[in-house]
Amino acid sequence: RLGGSGAVVNGYLVMAGGGTGTTDCSTPVTTVSSAPRDVYGGVGTWTDQAALPAATGWGKLLAAGGSLYYVGGQNAAGTAQSAVYYATPSGGTIGSWGTASNGLPNARSNFGATVWNNRLYAVGGAGTSTGCSGGVCDTVYVSPQLNSGGNITSAWSTTSTSFNVARSGLAAAAYANNLYIFGGVDSTGIYLSDT
Repeated sequence: RLGGSGAVVNGYLVMAGGGTGTTDCSTPVTTVSSAPRDVYGGVGTWTDQAALPAATGWGKLLAAGGSLYYVGGQNAAGTAQSAVYYATPSGGTIGSWGTASNGLPNARSNFGATVWNNRLYAVGGAGTSTGCSGGVCDTVYVSPQLNSGGNITSAWSTTSTSFNVARSGLAAAAYANNLYIFGGVDSTGIYLSDT
């Protein structure tokens, strides 16, 4: 699938969302699949799990506090989404997804995402709200701490410092109390190679 996202939880690989169309995730899916990993990194048989509540591509699947979170993305019309779906697997089995009480502060697609200290970070991406120029954003959204997983019952923080060049299609990583972003494309279509 194009524009799908993966995460690891409870020793299982999980893949969610994405699209089966031939252009830019024009045919998004609700499909969620998981496969066990063995101690050597081998991957077992993939099985379908409970579907996402809505067909979405270019969102991000993240794991925090023993739960999975599918954040943002876009629908078949290419419209960025703000919903966050969550599930707490039992082993590799995902029985159902809920919609978090507090989704992203603004709709985002093609953003960077990572987890640090059981907080979800959604960075940059495509959108049309404050912090976006030409449809490309420079914002950093941070979820409340999700030590026990489950529903997001408090608002996301929007007070983190914005970065200097708005971008979508970027990668993000968190390590040692630092947030790193890599590459992406700016609002004029220039590919970025900075960190």
